[in-house]
Amino acid sequence: MSARATAAVLAGLSLVCALLLALPARTVTSAYVNDLLLFLDGAHRVAWGQVPNRDFHTALGLLAYYIPAAGLWISGQLGGALPVGMALLIVLFVPLLVHVLVSRLRPVLALALGAFLVLVLAAPINLGDSLSSITFAMYYNRIGWVALALLAVMYLRPRRQPPLGIWLDAATAAILVVLLIYLKITYAPVALAFVIFMLLDRQQWRWAALALLLIAVAMAVVELFWRGSWLYLQDLLETARVSGQRDPMGYVYALLRNLSDLLVFGIFAGLALTQTRSWRDLLFYIFCSVAGLLILMQNAHNWGIITLFAGAAVAAETLLRDLEQRGRRLALSPGAPLLFLFMVLPGLGSHTVALMSHFTMAVSGWGEPLGLPGLEQVRFGRLWSRGDQGFTEKYIGTFGAGADALAQAGVVPERVLVLDFANPFSAGLNLAPPKGDLSWMHWGRNINAAVFVPPEQLFADVMVVMVPTVGINVGQLEGLYGAYIAQNFVLAGQTELWRVYVRPPQPGAPA
Repeated sequence: MSARATAAVLAGLSLVCALLLALPARTVTSAYVNDLLLFLDGAHRVAWGQVPNRDFHTALGLLAYYIPAAGLWISGQLGGALPVGMALLIVLFVPLLVHVLVSRLRPVLALALGAFLVLVLAAPINLGDSLSSITFAMYYNRIGWVALALLAVMYLRPRRQPPLGIWLDAATAAILVVLLIYLKITYAPVALAFVIFMLLDRQQWRWAALALLLIAVAMAVVELFWRGSWLYLQDLLETARVSGQRDPMGYVYALLRNLSDLLVFGIFAGLALTQTRSWRDLLFYIFCSVAGLLILMQNAHNWGIITLFAGAAVAAETLLRDLEQRGRRLALSPGAPLLFLFMVLPGLGSHTVALMSHFTMAVSGWGEPLGLPGLEQVRFGRLWSRGDQGFTEKYIGTFGAGADALAQAGVVPERVLVLDFANPFSAGLNLAPPKGDLSWMHWGRNINAAVFVPPEQLFADVMVVMVPTVGINVGQLEGLYGAYIAQNFVLAGQTELWRVYVRPPQPGAPA
């Protein structure tokens, strides 16, 4: 197959996946509803003119909110925010994916790895989860892994250098690194370290140096418009104080859960090193495994060190080049593409099923709406696992009751803060969001008894506080902020599921 045909197949597959996400313009989820809500709330905040880190605290980057905001703008409703936003991202990824894979891998490897990465990007499922857990929760992790995987493939020298090849490589690497800096910082240091490492390659150092320059320029331009880099860093450091430490046994469990991938990757790396005997290659394979494991430990999924797959593709291509150019032949070298296909096949199958499941359910209107007018096209339903013993149904069931409690309290519903993980009401009722609060409050992850936003700052712009009886971590948050709420807000209404507090009129304020 020619390079053009390979590029066409990869582009076509990407566009099909994008259409499967975008055409229904509806979000279906069977897990992590609370996590999904924070992105819908974030898209709503952006639509109301708020800027991440400047107007609300978050340890996620700008793009984690602007991607669903773009989907909201294109589709016109919150149900399309994440699927349409991700479809747009996939389309924008096509030139990067095609350039990296087609320029460096032979067609069979480019198609296998490309299809795998596109489906990782497109399938609405957290890596390693059961197929019963269809969700856009933590969608940024899939983007981060795919970007890192493409960077890792750039370790290979191009099979053929196209015109302006150095500039294309530099621009591609810079775009991928900047994407990670402003998506989720966990991935960015590894990506930057890789580009710096590429300065050691006598044939590729020029694009690496140029990429570093482009990254610096891009960050300066972003800061010129955003003016939030320092605030972003402060939010990151505060979050790191809460959840920066990891149990050493967690690494053991992660190794065991990814053992089969590590073993196959080890076979590829060992065979390639037997041929090349290169210390730089050895460092690269260590990077793919160790850096990938460290990133996995910072995420909420158990499986999916995607850099192993990219590293295995690099090793397979290395074996085939060595056989082709020097006539060296290991017994397994000609079978490297087949072994790589077996490595990616489980992921290809599971992510195809997840993507088609979401498309089918979205088109058919499967599931129940989340109970608020703005969330009519965001639907939840169980597949074949009850999982949390029906807690999610109870949690979602409080949303409509909360809207009723607001109406019964007779208050102006604006700048509402929900004392729990996420706020469904600003987006679900199209309310003006408060400023200065947290995008989400996850006890033990970005807030705890020692590290938290001071109440004077958190509630400075809040007019209504809603305290649920059924929530994710409402008990811990009420213990932290309850006394301040009692002193500075008035109980305006109470139902079985909600307490509604309002800020009393200030002296001298107009009635």
